[in-house]
Amino acid sequence: MKLVYLYVAKHNVLEEIGMRFSSAHQIQFDNKNLYINRCDSNLEYYHGIQTTAIIGKNGSGKSTLLDFIESSYSDTESESSGFFIWGDDNGYYICPINYSFESIEINSDMPINININYRRFLNNHQVRLVKANNLSGSESNLITRKFRKNIFSHDLSLAQYNSGSSSKLAKRITRLMSFFIESSWVNE
Repeated sequence: MKLVYLYVAKHNVLEEIGMRFSSAHQIQFDNKNLYINRCDSNLEYYHGIQTTAIIGKNGSGKSTLLDFIESSYSDTESESSGFFIWGDDNGYYICPINYSFESIEINSDMPINININYRRFLNNHQVRLVKANNLSGSESNLITRKFRKNIFSHDLSLAQYNSGSSSKLAKRITRLMSFFIESSWVNE
């Protein structure tokens, strides 16, 4: 099960943002039509473990996007809205968060399932979010205060490694940076 697309209709400062998380899926959404199709991709990292990175400049919304992903699991009373599209060999699973699909036409080359209970969907498929951001100093305290204890998300941010050796931290960062430099999808 892989997160292939995320649409944030509204969450904090983010509005009407769609983000594709996999090069193996073509997705287009224009608020009336949703097109989802598979395409060939042979990208592999960490020995076949599916990994997605969200990269961008400071202030571009990376942490806010992660907050939407994480809060959608635990905050059922949120005013935030949007939807997630997950995919596996059996088809696509659309999980709306305070978002209606009644007037949206969905076209896909695979079966589509709409799952209203997002938390149950994630638990049934044993989906986990592992997040690692580059905050390592006092700025990490701002995020730590919003920490949500749940089985869905695991925080492996650099702040978590403050007690470890600097050489281990440098090795982790070098490994990630090598991936970004050598990966074709980063430049797409």
